[in-house]
Amino acid sequence: MPVLIDPKDLSQTALDGLIEQHVLQEGTDYGNQELSLETKSKRLKQLITTKKMLVLYNEDTQSCCICPKEEYITETTDESNPNH
Repeated sequence: MPVLIDPKDLSQTALDGLIEQHVLQEGTDYGNQELSLETKSKRLKQLITTKKMLVLYNEDTQSCCICPKEEYITETTDESNPNH
């Protein structure tokens, strides 16, 4: 089960690296307007700051990722309730 990481516990370099990795891997369509890496990164950082996106650590893979809060809540709810 992923462990929630407070972004404040990460160095700025580590957090920026996670944000850049996430932005470069995502396949999100931003419509008719192509956004720069910097703009996408700023938007994602704001979502992390407002806790709409979460930083998670996976002990099995020993890696971090960023995911939507709803996805994390659903995953933890499903694991804690086997009848769900």
